[in-house]
Amino acid sequence: MNKHFKLLSVVFAVAMLLGALLSGCASKAPTASAPAESAAESAPAESAPAESAAAPDTANLEPYTLDWLFLCDGADDGIAAVQDAANKILQPKINATLNINMQSWGDYPNKVSTLLGSGEKVDLAFTAQWENLQTWVRQGYFMDVTDLMTQLAPETVKMLGDIFVKGSAIDGKNYGVPTLKETCVPGGLIFNNKLLQQYGWDKNSITTLADFSKLEPWLAQVKKDNPTDFTPYLTEGAWYVGPFVSVGVLGDDCVVYYDSRDHKVRDVWETPEMKEHLDLMRKWNVAGYMNPDCANATFNVSDIYTTGKFFVGPQPVKGDNVKADELEAYNADSSADYVDNEFAETRYTVTNHVAGSLQAIPVTSEDPERAMMFLELLHTDADLINTLSFGIEGTNYTKTDKEGIIQLVADKKWQGKLPQWMLGNVYLQYITTDEDPTKNDKLKAMSEKSTSNFTNGFYFDPTPVETQIAAITSAQAQYEQGLRTGTLDPATTLDKQIKLMKDNGMDAVVAEVQKQLDAWLAKTAG
Repeated sequence: MNKHFKLLSVVFAVAMLLGALLSGCASKAPTASAPAESAAESAPAESAPAESAAAPDTANLEPYTLDWLFLCDGADDGIAAVQDAANKILQPKINATLNINMQSWGDYPNKVSTLLGSGEKVDLAFTAQWENLQTWVRQGYFMDVTDLMTQLAPETVKMLGDIFVKGSAIDGKNYGVPTLKETCVPGGLIFNNKLLQQYGWDKNSITTLADFSKLEPWLAQVKKDNPTDFTPYLTEGAWYVGPFVSVGVLGDDCVVYYDSRDHKVRDVWETPEMKEHLDLMRKWNVAGYMNPDCANATFNVSDIYTTGKFFVGPQPVKGDNVKADELEAYNADSSADYVDNEFAETRYTVTNHVAGSLQAIPVTSEDPERAMMFLELLHTDADLINTLSFGIEGTNYTKTDKEGIIQLVADKKWQGKLPQWMLGNVYLQYITTDEDPTKNDKLKAMSEKSTSNFTNGFYFDPTPVETQIAAITSAQAQYEQGLRTGTLDPATTLDKQIKLMKDNGMDAVVAEVQKQLDAWLAKTAG
């Protein structure tokens, strides 16, 4: 027990008091008497935010600053006011204040490795299956919080249920507290609905992976009729339209087919689907359908989603227009109108989803107990969650006469600066007037419609092939982004990419993933 606590018994007394007080708010906050089997069961029945939990006695807790390393679009001056407002809620409850370190997507992995590798104090850090969770755990950066979560975040554990708690565990141990959110995030497309309406196009004519290439005549028309600063097809190379699930630690380079046609692990670059996709991306790039900066590491599709100067882009979606509404709400133009669709073949629950957003407690934290107390509040205290999500009432948003529905202040929006899907319990967050008031019901329905994929719960241990992974990671930047965005011609470059991967050990990585997947499947089958 660290120096900030006078006695071990104090911690647990506070934990019990905090849990009891939070349970006392059950009429407003989501609770469960048994582990949930799906997000729909583990989410609150109502979408309206709960009242904040009462504060425990903090007399025996010394003041403490929680240093929080946060993955987002980057630093923002507005964090000072939002952080101060959050601290006014947090400090009386657990005698702690936040110091939020906002890091951009491109800088975040290096920042985590630099700070934690050097032993610098960090109390909380975002991670995910797709954001180095396995690697950082193997490197010893994150605490095993399995017992700490049960002791100091009991309400959170109840709400998350087995689908999140066990689904995000590595070898039966939890190294982060998941966000309570939807359990399925299928691939799909975000459309600028103004253009769909203008041309009379039906987005529902493109709802399967095989339909994807049917966008081409639409892109040609949009390109012809719009100025040069308008992007017909908005991408930075991410691929959400393939029939694969990632099972390795190299992005989506090691994959298996979603549909379980076999359990064979493949190098995605050698699949016919990837070649077909790259050929199409090349064709669309040459035709001028993509942003000219799309292959640059600094290019960020979010910047264009907030301006509305695009027609369509691939995105992970959430069903029934939820993701489109969220992106629309971020837009500076209140007249923005986005719609989405999903590819039904990708509607599976996989490890990437249940472990797609976690807050870890680094081993460099000087007060992991206080960090866990904060995470309990982050999942149960509506005032705290909504302050971090939306900012300050009267400055960044105003309440409407409908419970839980807010109006964003157009030129002072905070929403999205700290991504909502990373913040504790999405079902306690306000819904904006730009969104469907039944948003939470839709999120639950998406989870109910999904099927647990045969890979769900599998984590790859990269230790046996760390040397090869490091070499591949260093080398693949030469061609990868250019190929994925069509900037490079796959006719002359794809074979070079495949050879580059193999020369740096890709075959060994694929073989190791296959070995571990087979062993895991045999174990789970037994």
